[in-house]
Amino acid sequence: MEFVSIQFNADEPIYLQLSQQIQMEIDRVKPPPGEKLPPIRKLALALGINNGTVVRAYKDLERKGFVYAKKGSGYEIIRHTDAIEALRFSVNHKVVSNLKHQDINFASATPDPKVFPVETFKACLNHVLDRDQGYAFEYQEGGGYPPLRESLCTYLKKEKGIDLNPSQIFVVSGAQQGLDLISKAYIHPEDIVLTEMPTYPGAAHVFASRGAKVIGVSLEQDGIKISELENYVAIHRPKIFYLMSRYQNPTACCYTRQKLKQILKLAEKYHFFIVEDDSLSELVYDKKSQEETADLLYGHSQVITIKSFSKLLMPGLRIGFLIAPETEQTLILQAKYVSDISSAGLLQRAVDIYFRSGQFWSHLEMMRANYFENYVTMKQALTIFKQKGISFNDSRGGLFFWVHFPDTVPVYELQKRCAAQGVRFISGHRFYHPGSMKNGLVNAARFSFAAVQTQEIETGIAMVQNCVEEILEERRKESYQLP
Repeated sequence: MEFVSIQFNADEPIYLQLSQQIQMEIDRVKPPPGEKLPPIRKLALALGINNGTVVRAYKDLERKGFVYAKKGSGYEIIRHTDAIEALRFSVNHKVVSNLKHQDINFASATPDPKVFPVETFKACLNHVLDRDQGYAFEYQEGGGYPPLRESLCTYLKKEKGIDLNPSQIFVVSGAQQGLDLISKAYIHPEDIVLTEMPTYPGAAHVFASRGAKVIGVSLEQDGIKISELENYVAIHRPKIFYLMSRYQNPTACCYTRQKLKQILKLAEKYHFFIVEDDSLSELVYDKKSQEETADLLYGHSQVITIKSFSKLLMPGLRIGFLIAPETEQTLILQAKYVSDISSAGLLQRAVDIYFRSGQFWSHLEMMRANYFENYVTMKQALTIFKQKGISFNDSRGGLFFWVHFPDTVPVYELQKRCAAQGVRFISGHRFYHPGSMKNGLVNAARFSFAAVQTQEIETGIAMVQNCVEEILEERRKESYQLP
């Protein structure tokens, strides 16, 4: 591919203009997979720009999933359709950023900032600065600040009854980075990744950005459809199966022990890794729910677990961790090093103190109590919907309700009307990656109670009900007018 006639303007960084021009050329020419972009020096010379500008443009293309950096041989183009869909998939999920301050926000899954433990965490930061001085700002070990890794092992033992060695813990800059590190370590263009369907879109986009083909496997109330998973595994031989075994996003379903054992057997037989994303397992609202499911995947030789505290503590801390088998630790460390060397040392040390002082446990109980109150309020409000032929999943935990609407209430129409009234939720189709919906658009939506107060829940769900009744009434009038 040649790019020798690009005209740059002064209104936008040159590297972004170059990246956009290359994207349009890829879209126009539709080159075969593996075709190389021009060498950096050659393109820079032809366009009269410096090498660094071309490098930044190529890096931008790689981040968006259009190209892949192949060590020793430059940048290769990934399949055109996958790259375009990956980009569109990313853009389509920026739905919460348009919220107005006064809106009732059932779209966000992050906590209300009013409950953040600002004062206690400030004390932890000050403690670190007083104790460690400038050493708090040094690079940490790639795997994380050793005392924090010990604290995380103590947390896992107390909360889940799991014994792990600190060497199995890798501190990462949030769960999203954990997904990125796994993708860098294991995924190459044309590899197969299986996910639940519907699934967390951020994960599917990360996998697609590395050139993987992402295939969705149907979900049931108690986890993945095993017969379908067996079929896909036997045919496609995936590198990774990505799942959320407790209070899945967006459906809130939980896996049974039996299904988790079946999935582990398949992973051992076909030699793929299970990537478990766990951000909600602490949010159990009755003991029966806790007894029915289990943390069977933690520490298994075929499992890499990503654990995030974004829903329990403060998402802006960007502190999470991976649990990896001993055989895979070198690959994970290498991926971490090339990404950002290590996560922020000051924050790691402060989080360690937050755990050791017992503050985390107090905060966790407070968050459970707040979320439980919201859960009960939303469940009661949604129960009224059943009179309209509307149903919802209730897994007795997590942060979401997955609500199914009858065909007479199209979700896209309901979402538009509710938004006009200042009520936001996420349409179900956004949790299906491109080309994965086998039977047309799914008429469901995710309602989150993470970022709202109980009064807002009652008011917001009542407003949604009014919109539902408006749509049903219009349908009835239309049917009366038919000859």
